Amino acid sequence: MTKKYQHLDENGIIEAIKNNDRDVFTQVYKKYYNMVKYFIIQNSGKPEDALDIYQEGMITVYENICNRTYAKQEGASLKTYIYSVCRYKWMNELRNRKKIPTVINDFEDKIFIEETTTEPMPYEQALNETLRQMGEKCREILKLFYYHKYTMEQIAIKLNYKSGNVAKSKKESCMKEAKRIAREIINRFI
Repeated sequence: MTKKYQHLDENGIIEAIKNNDRDVFTQVYKKYYNMVKYFIIQNSGKPEDALDIYQEGMITVYENICNRTYAKQEGASLKTYIYSVCRYKWMNELRNRKKIPTVINDFEDKIFIEETTTEPMPYEQALNETLRQMGEKCREILKLFYYHKYTMEQIAIKLNYKSGNVAKSKKESCMKEAKRIAREIINRFI
């Protein structure tokens, strides 16, 4: 790791990348590869898939930082952003292959979990546990919406709700519950 990189905070790293500092970008590239590789292999991928997705993801991250479409959100780190971009690309790849492993992985990106450890967290386990702890109705709503791509109106009809607005309200309530449960589970790993 270069001395320059070690002394930069996250904002400094982002500025260095904006200024086309290849050394800093290379260090960032190397630092987070294993995190993405772990996620992809845990979700039906191979090491070569991980490399391809990571390269595509890092190109996107680099372009977004340089053209200033990347805006650091409060509580979110560059690490989380890199993970999210690569995760999104991998999920699209799985959809294209028609090989989505579980409903959990299809809506995982809707549950924001800030990663604070340096080791990859067992996201799949945490999300499986989150769903297990949720009520049956919530699991059903989330599955219909995220996995089967039902509209709120379709969910309302299927689950005998008065309207799409009622279904939407129920879904939002379920997502709040999922986030709360997921945070509790993730905190056990930290």
